[in-house]
Amino acid sequence: MFQLNSDSMPCPETDAWLLGTSTVRRFFPERFDGGTCHAAYPDQLHTFVGDCGSPRQMVALVPEGDVKFTANSLCGENLIAVLGERVSADYLEFLEDMEISYVFAGSDGMDIGRALAPTPRLRHPLPLAHAPPICCAAGQTRTVRTC
Repeated sequence: MFQLNSDSMPCPETDAWLLGTSTVRRFFPERFDGGTCHAAYPDQLHTFVGDCGSPRQMVALVPEGDVKFTANSLCGENLIAVLGERVSADYLEFLEDMEISYVFAGSDGMDIGRALAPTPRLRHPLPLAHAPPICCAAGQTRTVRTC
């Protein structure tokens, strides 16, 4: 069984953990089912800053906006959702109500360079200018840089 906890993190000096959708689903297996199916309007596609008081962030790649988070943190570290622009307005409202920060990674959620772009209101949505290492859930250290 996959386990991740703050006591056994292999990279305690990191600013963030990057978790893919499959890994996120291991912790939050329920699917979000939010009433309406209409995509968010363009004026709703802005970065939201929720609870980000932990020393590190758990960056969750959930481009389709279908993971039903039951908490705004994982292993004591605040979550930041990386979304595609096709998510529903209901999902954005759900994340805001949960105080989960979010950024957008293009229309399909795969433009990681866009998600890495500096966002002044987030303390560190993902490691930015100085490109410190981030940890993947598998424990491999990666340095993320943007062009």
